[in-house]
Amino acid sequence: MKALILCAGYGKRMMPITLTTPKPLLPVNGRPLVLNIIDNIAGAGIREITIISNQTHYEDYMRLLEGYPNKGVRVISNGVTRPEDALGAIGDMALAISRIGTDDDLLIIAGDSHLSFGLGGFIRSYEENGLDSVIVQRVDDREYLKRLGVAELDGSGRIVGFEEKPEEPRSNMAAYAAYIFKRETLPLVDKYLERGNQKDALGKIIGWILGHTTVMGYIPEGAFIDIGTPETYSKL
Repeated sequence: MKALILCAGYGKRMMPITLTTPKPLLPVNGRPLVLNIIDNIAGAGIREITIISNQTHYEDYMRLLEGYPNKGVRVISNGVTRPEDALGAIGDMALAISRIGTDDDLLIIAGDSHLSFGLGGFIRSYEENGLDSVIVQRVDDREYLKRLGVAELDGSGRIVGFEEKPEEPRSNMAAYAAYIFKRETLPLVDKYLERGNQKDALGKIIGWILGHTTVMGYIPEGAFIDIGTPETYSKL
């Protein structure tokens, strides 16, 4: 299994904090957030990790990794230098997959994610069921839930319904930006974009893939926090 960390956004909702520092490089627990993610992925046994960045901050990530002991991490650029030219999270995902290849399963995680649990359990669950998987967790704040992707699960943990930012959520289970896709599923990302679907709402890819294959929801023993706003970041 390989891993991809999505770090190519410009963090517009976090302005002015992200004017000079992208969200994945903001400090959490005394070090840049993305290093915590890399350590978590490497600790789960994945040895090939790719970060996709925009061109604006590409050198920042390269400098960050100069003294990092894990040599299995590389940074690629999407070539974008202005927020208005951004490819969108799913566009970045597709570009990265074209560079990484489709010869292995792929763990994909957003670079602005803070996890209080190890990813090993997620990977083991995937290896046991052999099905595309996404991390989900219960959210009791209904207004906050309306800003997320909401998954409906059956008794086996299979996702049987999904809606991005619903006005009337049909469950209290939110899907977060951490996926494991089988190598056979990876070409579907290009097909999603070829159909003219939305590029920037990351959760949309889950709802679309559900129409083509089975996706499981994995509930971790810990919290998954999406650092999407200054308010969320200030609580860490």
